[in-house]
Amino acid sequence: AAFNPFLTGIAENARGYITGDIKVRGNTGTPLVTGELELPNTAFTVSLLKADYNVEGIPKVRIEKDKIVFPDLSLRDTKYSTKAVVTGGISHKNFQNFVLDFDIKADELLVLNTDATTDDPYYGTAFVSGDIGIKGPTDEIRIVADVRTERNTEFYLPIDGATEVSKSSFVTFIEDPSKVDTTAELIQRSVNLNK
Repeated sequence: AAFNPFLTGIAENARGYITGDIKVRGNTGTPLVTGELELPNTAFTVSLLKADYNVEGIPKVRIEKDKIVFPDLSLRDTKYSTKAVVTGGISHKNFQNFVLDFDIKADELLVLNTDATTDDPYYGTAFVSGDIGIKGPTDEIRIVADVRTERNTEFYLPIDGATEVSKSSFVTFIEDPSKVDTTAELIQRSVNLNK
């Protein structure tokens, strides 16, 4: 709960404990805060995705000048027990203007757990494996994912008409160029010239 003010809009339902040592030096306007914290029994829900995760073990978080470092956090989702490892950190200017820099190695990780009752333009349950980067300031987070969907993924993107397609332009589908048939291959399959 101590991190809740920093997680608004990103994570919710933060729970667990924080123990450790922190040193505060300097003046009250720009204090220098350093130390190490342990996060036993920590859990949280990713706000937009409604996926809930436990942080396994007792990870140590380093507080450095203008940076909070999260080395190798093991996550396990609370619904299906899928896993990921998170590394990275959060940079800041005197605990304001937070900028995220996280890399996630997912192994069949639950990344979406929403239903049609939300106001989101998409919903479903999604499991992925691969690499995910979460970067940028908290008001302009950029997520770059090089992942493949896994079994039991059900993703819904309701589109009611042509006008809805432009509203949903935040999703980009990229076709693997190695799987696209050339014009010659299409003609060869559709026309049998050996008769």
